[in-house]
Amino acid sequence: MGTNFYRIPKEEDIKARQERLLERVQKLDLSVSNISNSFADITDDKSKYDWDRINCWLEFTGDLEIHIGKNSMGWKFLFNHNDWKYYKNMEELKEFINSGRLVNEYGEEQNIEEFWELVENKQKNSEMINGKQYYEEGHGGEDAWNKENARKNNYHEKIKWGYRFSQSTDFS
Repeated sequence: MGTNFYRIPKEEDIKARQERLLERVQKLDLSVSNISNSFADITDDKSKYDWDRINCWLEFTGDLEIHIGKNSMGWKFLFNHNDWKYYKNMEELKEFINSGRLVNEYGEEQNIEEFWELVENKQKNSEMINGKQYYEEGHGGEDAWNKENARKNNYHEKIKWGYRFSQSTDFS
């Protein structure tokens, strides 16, 4: 059992997005070709191809809720690396989280300072485990294949800057 955490924009940032959305909707080209293309007339900054387009709604909702990681009982906090899109080091990760708001999976806003206290307390607590400890100490079962598979996959996590990061961006 655990709780997932997400970073969402600050209120002023979402209001600026809302204003941009409303301006774009007012100026929508209502031509047949644009309608048939789902109004995708905005260059997608996230694409490596300059012909990729998105519509104003996708622009508004893009990167709205970014999975930060999961807090599970008995484990050190597990961060989501998000393909290193938002940060390249721990300082940038902290700046990224601190520049927005933090919510849990139930939509409840969380105090960011308390979040970092939780993360750091779990980091320092010797009773909190990581993936290697889980498998090597027999918590993952005595199945030799299971343990060897976990070893080959770095115990399904990567320790970076002293913190746990999932090897997948798709976990909860």
